[in-house]
Amino acid sequence: MQWHAYLLLLVILPLAAQAEGSTAELDALALADSAVSKPQADSPLHGQLQLSRWQGSHWQGFASVRLDSVLQPGLRAVLANRLDLRPLAGGPAQVNSLQEAYLSWQASPGLALDVGRINPRSGVARGFNPLDVWRDSGLRAATSADPASARDNRLGVVMLRAQQLRDGGSIGVLLAPALARAANPAPWSPDWGSSNRRERWQLQASAAGSGSLRTQWLLAGGAGEALQPGVAASLLWGDATTLYGEASASRSHDLAGGGAHRWRALAVAGASYTTAGKLTLAAEYHHNGRALSQAAWGQLSGRDYGQYRQQASQAALPATRQQLFFYADWQDFLRPQLAATALLRHDLADHSRFTRLSLRQQGERSALALSHEWGHGRPFGHFTTPARWQLAADWYF
Repeated sequence: MQWHAYLLLLVILPLAAQAEGSTAELDALALADSAVSKPQADSPLHGQLQLSRWQGSHWQGFASVRLDSVLQPGLRAVLANRLDLRPLAGGPAQVNSLQEAYLSWQASPGLALDVGRINPRSGVARGFNPLDVWRDSGLRAATSADPASARDNRLGVVMLRAQQLRDGGSIGVLLAPALARAANPAPWSPDWGSSNRRERWQLQASAAGSGSLRTQWLLAGGAGEALQPGVAASLLWGDATTLYGEASASRSHDLAGGGAHRWRALAVAGASYTTAGKLTLAAEYHHNGRALSQAAWGQLSGRDYGQYRQQASQAALPATRQQLFFYADWQDFLRPQLAATALLRHDLADHSRFTRLSLRQQGERSALALSHEWGHGRPFGHFTTPARWQLAADWYF
């Protein structure tokens, strides 16, 4: 592990050791995540339509639907599906993604059991989550470079998830079987091979410490996989500032399949600040110890560059070792229920940049959003994507 990854681990671990579990409130950092939140809590059905156009390309789009319905007290059903429409884009004109399909049973006030295809989300950071060990479950179609979009639109994993809430935190286990050896690119396939190509498991715990300290602990592994421990912590500093960090590590080669087989760390350190005017600002440092060195990255070109980017994409990891991430979200911008967001990712290896700007008007049962994103950098750099416009509409029923 590089020195800065060690430093981050040394900072987080003592904080996590202070966790005492003495509060009765449910842990805000519980690792067994519930379904994706919706602005309208009483809306069991959420639909979305989106059109997007890359510079110099054709219009593409997708339609998605998410059902989160209570079947009876203590029993809930979740279904999420997305259909991408890509006319004249080369390849299949439609690609369907069964993202989630599971039943959730509240066996007792403190025990929850989920079974089916689930998209678990772990960690405290916004731009990159070292604790998100299920990140490589697969994206059936290209999405925005916005990390939140990639997390929400990937395939879930068929698993059994159990969580026990306790005084001040939670403990849980996730068990996923192997269902297929290889991905299935057929347009209407459920693609079990992308999400469940090997047996995997995860043990997790979260705790509320003294004051506003919150911690997460994780240990993950599986068939043919090295053990991956991880830890995350967040601390409210004052009334408006949150400090947080995440780190995980495992013994592996680099993303190119070479280099020494040794401990390599993934790490994030960040802070966010919220003003009285509903403006939230966040800044993060991202480290990927499995990426190539800056010198090796700068020498990639042609076929080698394409193969390496494909490996990084399949692992859902940054292609380079160090990035800076900045995010701004302004609720009630200029008028009520209008939100403005800005995102900037800056690569410290080749100084390429990715920028995304968005406006979203939220209504009582619908929302309309317009986004523009673009990359800037050298050829064969990290962020070299052309500009793209996106128009999205949401409905809640």
